[in-house]
Amino acid sequence: MRLRFQSHDPKVVGSDPPPATNSHLESSVRALAQMNPQNQQIVTSMIRQLAQTEGITVALEPCPLTTLVEGIQLWAADLLTRNYSPRTVETYRQTVKAYLAYDPMPTALSIKQSLALRLGTVSPNRVNMERKALKSLFGYLVDVGLWDHDPTTRIKSIPIRWKEREVPSKEDIQRLLDAPMYRKKDDIKFKMITVLLIDCGLRVTEALSIKRANIDLNQLEIKVMGKGSKERIAPISPVTAELLRAYISQDGKSEWLFSGNTKLWYSEIQTFERSMQRLCRRLGIKPITPPP
Repeated sequence: MRLRFQSHDPKVVGSDPPPATNSHLESSVRALAQMNPQNQQIVTSMIRQLAQTEGITVALEPCPLTTLVEGIQLWAADLLTRNYSPRTVETYRQTVKAYLAYDPMPTALSIKQSLALRLGTVSPNRVNMERKALKSLFGYLVDVGLWDHDPTTRIKSIPIRWKEREVPSKEDIQRLLDAPMYRKKDDIKFKMITVLLIDCGLRVTEALSIKRANIDLNQLEIKVMGKGSKERIAPISPVTAELLRAYISQDGKSEWLFSGNTKLWYSEIQTFERSMQRLCRRLGIKPITPPP
């Protein structure tokens, strides 16, 4: 790892003859030099950011990557610092990791062909998300000097025809709430989520990522994390507040209202959606698809 200094300003690291360094600093530099390129980039990125907060200009010469996979961790960390939600970052990371597993050195042509093939098996929304993830990765790596080209530059978003969502009838909603699930624990959780979607107008993601600390039963409101990591306050009815009070009293000690087994520690959207679709089929009612 080499340092390149750009000026002789007193606030610029390296502008004056380097003072004697203590043994701790010297050992840290030696350890940095022995790290792999990926970890070197993580450390130097942190150094750059901390130096900027103190008004210090330091130019760290990037060490180009040999494979794109090496840059995933650093890119994901950058997304988190830019207030991307942990769920979005994890989805992007898994998407890019899976893509690079079969196309480790993508070109514009290979990416276009892959996305075109995906359109035959998944929704246009999903394909656009995969395009955005790849575009974000290449944009970051090129911007910080870790990759020399961006093959996604001219790959445009896929046009989507939006369909109007039908509101389920009161009768169908009541049947969903009355029908038992196969497991009692799933039954209570599923119905509580469904009530929140109906009463508060939440997206599935918003409902599943509610933290207990963000529920105010006295003020009848819940703080939820919406799209783009934007917080908003959702009002709840007194009836829903009582249901929440009962649910919280018998559930575990997780910080999440609906704890799950995922890496992010709350239930997956797909799990709820599958449960909803299975129950709709069992009851013989039209499938209900709440906004994700």
